[in-house]
Amino acid sequence: MDGGMELLKKRMKEMSALAERTGRDRYLGFLTPAEAGLAREMTVRGEIKNASLFGGYEDAERLMVRFSGGDEDADWPIACVLIRPRSEKFAEDLTHRDLLGALMALGVERDVLGDLRILDKKCWCFCRREMAGHILSLEEVRRTPVKCEITEDIGGIPPLRVRTERFTVASERIDAVVSEVCRVSRAAAELCRGEKVFLNGCVQTDPSRKLKEGDIFSVRGQGKFRYNCERGVSKKGKLILEIDRYV
Repeated sequence: MDGGMELLKKRMKEMSALAERTGRDRYLGFLTPAEAGLAREMTVRGEIKNASLFGGYEDAERLMVRFSGGDEDADWPIACVLIRPRSEKFAEDLTHRDLLGALMALGVERDVLGDLRILDKKCWCFCRREMAGHILSLEEVRRTPVKCEITEDIGGIPPLRVRTERFTVASERIDAVVSEVCRVSRAAAELCRGEKVFLNGCVQTDPSRKLKEGDIFSVRGQGKFRYNCERGVSKKGKLILEIDRYV
């Protein structure tokens, strides 16, 4: 585990203990999928208590951690700012990089920003509630004038896009599936042992772990996938698996 993860681990232990001692909820800024996986692992091992994760909407990738001090029904301090061009006719097609760069130029730190979901020149920007007012001052992204408003209507957020594929593998072991799905040149077992494979948000170091229907797995630098089901056996006796590849 690198130094950054060690510091995060220490911080989560401190915040968990503080929430338990004071009886007040404590929140940690938005985490990457790998960092969120660490939080889940620590919860399973009992290293932190009363931790939950949420990113403002279902299927969010960047997640905030709440260490509950007793109020399980408390609202998450997450807001959504809708960013859109003042004139769609003359607006550029802005990318995630363009929008993130513009927000960082405002002095917004990355850990107070959650997902940026983009569709039809609109961007739903999830952030810590106290930063929403500052983000409203954003007036231009690249050369496109924009307007911002805080919104609770997130029904227009585009669903994650997937492409359904089928593969034949010797078994449902995660190393066998990763090897086939990602076409990796290195042995998939080495990727697991090198902490580059994640299963349901947690680092998966056991290459023999068998996938179950609905499992979400990813390989660093290779993409993210959902295991749907087994679709039978091929003529050569291999399993036919159905996988959704996030695109």
